[in-house]
Amino acid sequence: MFLSATSQIECWSRSRRNGEVTIVERVIETPKGPITSISVRREGFPSRVVKGWIETDEDLDRFLSIPYEPPRPDLGFFFEEERRIGYRAGMSLNAPEPIGVVAPLFLWERFVKRVYRDKETILQLTEIIFERAYDFLRYILSKGVKAIFWLIGPEYVAPPLFHPRFFEEFVVNFDSKLVKLIHEYGSKAIIHCHGRVNMILEHLASIGIDGLHPVEQPPLGDTPLKEAKRRIGDRVCIVGNIDIGDILTSSSEEMERKVKKAIREGGPDGLILSTTASPHWWPLPERAYQNYVRFVETARRYGRGPVRIG
Repeated sequence: MFLSATSQIECWSRSRRNGEVTIVERVIETPKGPITSISVRREGFPSRVVKGWIETDEDLDRFLSIPYEPPRPDLGFFFEEERRIGYRAGMSLNAPEPIGVVAPLFLWERFVKRVYRDKETILQLTEIIFERAYDFLRYILSKGVKAIFWLIGPEYVAPPLFHPRFFEEFVVNFDSKLVKLIHEYGSKAIIHCHGRVNMILEHLASIGIDGLHPVEQPPLGDTPLKEAKRRIGDRVCIVGNIDIGDILTSSSEEMERKVKKAIREGGPDGLILSTTASPHWWPLPERAYQNYVRFVETARRYGRGPVRIG
């Protein structure tokens, strides 16, 4: 829990239905009193947090009172899966990313206000989580885990809500050390960062990452694939940038054109074709299924080595 393996606290949850909506309340009984988080989920849609763990200074004090015990999990499941897969694919894991742990402790609006009004407190909290993340990552790497590690969370302090200097303080300062550690043990690192990354492309590259996902083009993002390749393509592999909205709405012919365009602008190397997100709807619409098939077929046909695409 929050990168602590302590058994000295109790956690419990309860849920109730209100029509199509499920409301879930989670409670942690800390040494200084309970903290709670509430989320709601409408059937067929992802859940949404309506109350974060930390709302007041008292909540923060209670959160910090949770005893810290370094987690030392049994990694047998990883090596068993690695043996099962063999050379058919590479193993991929989410690495603990400091701001990606800190930001969701708050309701989003409260987090943004807190960063602007009380930046030092959020930095101190991020430092605490970083030390735990570094220790945990070093442990699993030292046990022989080799994987592509995804760092998910930097988008919480990215433009347009935050100036690049915040990204430097909250992400580059911490994640560069995690990526260096990952590289020391022979693994790779990819950062996942939605949104308008044009202003922070060089900041991202300076972390030392091997890949950047998803590099969204306008209108959802602000970074054409061709520009990202020009500015950081010699240092960072681009992972993207087929918009998930296009998967859901485009015709099969349009999907093929978009994939070919991505290969043309992002190739001939340093590009891993990917959608910008996973679908959040269930069941998957038939059009989306067909577009995933066309996406893969087109990638396999045109994405092997330098290929001239009309």
